[in-house]
Amino acid sequence: MRTRLLVTGLQRPLLEALRQDYAVPSRCLVKCFATASGRKRREKPLLDAKWKSSHPKRTDIINNSLTEDIVQRLSHVLGDERPSAILDLCPGIGLLSAKLNETLKPDLHVLIEPRKRRYGKFLEKLSTKKGVELYNESVNSSRSIYTIIWDELFAKYILNSDAVKGSKDVLVIINLTDENFRLASKVWSFLQKGLVLGSKPLRDWKFRFLGVMASNEAEAVIPRSIVERKKVALLDEVTTNKSMYIAETDNQENLSIRGYEIFAKSAAGAAQRTAENNIPIPKGRERPQVEPITELPAEIVSPGSPLSDPLYPSASLRKHINDVMEAEEARSEPLEYKDTKKLPKTLGRSRIDLRFVVRNLNELQEIAKGTINMDQLQSELEKARTDSNSDPEALSALDSRIRNMRTELAERIEGSTHFVTKRAISHIDQYRASTGSTNDIKNSMLAWDHRPFEPLLIQPDDIWPHEKPCAVLYMEPKTNDQIAESLSLDIAHQRLDEAVEISNSVLNSFGVRGREPVQDMLTKLYPGKSIVEVIKAVPSLFPYIPKQLASNTTDPANTTTETSSSKSSYYDSFEYLPQKLNFRCLPNHVMLDLLKYYLRTLPTASKSFLQVNRSLGGSATKYSLRTWILEDKR
Repeated sequence: MRTRLLVTGLQRPLLEALRQDYAVPSRCLVKCFATASGRKRREKPLLDAKWKSSHPKRTDIINNSLTEDIVQRLSHVLGDERPSAILDLCPGIGLLSAKLNETLKPDLHVLIEPRKRRYGKFLEKLSTKKGVELYNESVNSSRSIYTIIWDELFAKYILNSDAVKGSKDVLVIINLTDENFRLASKVWSFLQKGLVLGSKPLRDWKFRFLGVMASNEAEAVIPRSIVERKKVALLDEVTTNKSMYIAETDNQENLSIRGYEIFAKSAAGAAQRTAENNIPIPKGRERPQVEPITELPAEIVSPGSPLSDPLYPSASLRKHINDVMEAEEARSEPLEYKDTKKLPKTLGRSRIDLRFVVRNLNELQEIAKGTINMDQLQSELEKARTDSNSDPEALSALDSRIRNMRTELAERIEGSTHFVTKRAISHIDQYRASTGSTNDIKNSMLAWDHRPFEPLLIQPDDIWPHEKPCAVLYMEPKTNDQIAESLSLDIAHQRLDEAVEISNSVLNSFGVRGREPVQDMLTKLYPGKSIVEVIKAVPSLFPYIPKQLASNTTDPANTTTETSSSKSSYYDSFEYLPQKLNFRCLPNHVMLDLLKYYLRTLPTASKSFLQVNRSLGGSATKYSLRTWILEDKR
């Protein structure tokens, strides 16, 4: 109303004079004058209140600076290999899609948005660009909630398109935080499996994947802990050349399970690789610094038994420390009479709780380090056994030392508190998987410890909804021939689809039963075979199995000549303890060797996914088993 009065009232003669002097149409002057005279317009936000108030279907990136940083970081991964096509599934608001299109300039960029009614207005501008096509189609398969018909979508929109003129290189972008994807990590693994099962035209293309998923789902794909290294992570290790975090929300608490020493070694290695490759870290995207707990009051840790290692400041430990600090502060303030008796009890209880937690964490650390020291002595024993110049008495003394250490560690765990006994096995496995017998993070079995850089930090304001943490993952698979060789598909079955199911079933059982001792798993894989027979057939297993010299064996073995008989006698000279090692502590190359040997020894009549799942105790659901039974009957 105010703008209308200014234009139509007393200012009309002034506008007419300006029009005559400058020969400008009056409607332009009216518009200009009205804008200048009225209130200054505010920039319209990307997401209005009505859109935010509706139920969020997925997590969306809403900050342009984050997309710029992700694309910049991704350029170091992609290198000069620009994809000729982009298959963009569930682009949502489309900020990341638009930035990738602007930077990579693909010949064809296909946007497939199942929720076009919600996100269509955000994708209108991007869809008008050259080479960009927008479609409203479901990406889920009607057969399984874990399956995406990405191969059908690729064949429909990219394979048969004349727009792609460059190399056969496609980048698949997918937002797996959508509520339609029940288990994003399983969907991710099915994408990988589809590479092998794809038709011949699909195998001629090079695929790379960029996915947005919830933080807990990303943890299942690239775990930071041996506890989370299960079937999806194993499949990712086997089938990919590159698999890494590009960006993620704060993950400090997820790393606390490993302890500060392993965390610090892993972070130092990532920082060194980042500096060597000259990868810049944008301002505001640095990972938060984690300061260890190195000192505690004398009331908590006595001078006679100091902390053996710095402690990771986990949420539970910080809570105990804060409780003690609050109680001490309250004691220094004037109190009412009714609080004078309660406060000393509160302070005493807080100190007792903190002292208990710190003492047990310290005990866990010493037990884990003692186990690693014992593994190092076992490696020395193996080398000394092969050296013809070794002193038999020194060999016997080293063996006795290992036996005594093993007995002492077992007694120490058994005599500890429930807090320690409950966590001891997992803590030992963390160290064995992260540093191995060399105590070096470079020998870690986890892909996380070999990351080329630290993930970019996603701030809460960068995504919507703010309270849902997420991560951006990049994956570059191996070639089909490399995957087939790793999974031993030529041995598994004559039919490719059945071979893939069998090999994946064995890997799944490795992940599901990772907490079991190696002895139990070998009994299921090779019934009737002794541990020595398995080691002779799979030599890569030998360095990882706990061992000691067999009775009456002290003379060094003669292995200077690499003959089968000398190697056989060398393996027979040890007493193996596979019950002392959990299966998840084996590296993936050993698991693949065990898979290969299993497929070779498996009877032809038992070479079916159903039989393998029954014998090994895999994780197939009743629905899946029923489906496969019906297919077999056909």
